[in-house]
Amino acid sequence: MWMAESSTHETTMTPRKNSCLRSSRAVWICLGTIAAWLVLLVCIFVPLERLFALHPAKKETTPIPAPIAASIPTATATAAPVAPAPSGKKILILEDDPGIGDIECRMLRNLGYEPVWTMDGAKAIEACEASVKAGTPCAAAILDLTVPDGLGGREILSVLKKLHPDIKTIACSGYSDDDLNAELLAEGFTDILPKPFRAKEIELILKKHLG
Repeated sequence: MWMAESSTHETTMTPRKNSCLRSSRAVWICLGTIAAWLVLLVCIFVPLERLFALHPAKKETTPIPAPIAASIPTATATAAPVAPAPSGKKILILEDDPGIGDIECRMLRNLGYEPVWTMDGAKAIEACEASVKAGTPCAAAILDLTVPDGLGGREILSVLKKLHPDIKTIACSGYSDDDLNAELLAEGFTDILPKPFRAKEIELILKKHLG
């Protein structure tokens, strides 16, 4: 009797045990599969992470243009004054001193005039006559009053007026006072330019009479 019951009990328990075993095996198989996938993922991603750490991705950067260097003015020599456009007007000069005559010529050129320089009265008359014959008469004459061993401005004034009645004659002398100036103007000089003089004074006196 006991043996029969025992056999029956064993027969009843065997399927249950088998079912539990199968369930346990399924769980372990799932766990093993998950563990295998985890190991596989670790093996894949860890080397990749190390690879990227060793070779970081290069960031694309927009190149920044270098600043344009500001132009720095360099020191240059002072340029010589630029002469105004030539007026086309000739100015006769009577001056026996080479230094003063050269300065007068440069002043007139800088003012835009064409100087005709002579060192004695006779040459001044010749230059005035030649300019009249050429059709380009001197518009004005700056005449030194005193020329050693030669004709000065006062001696040639009347001759210049005959050759060119419209010429503006300017008396130039280091000796000047009111009485002398009055005499010179009475003799026919257009104006007086005392020595020493500056370029501005020549400019003003020529603009006054020539425009």
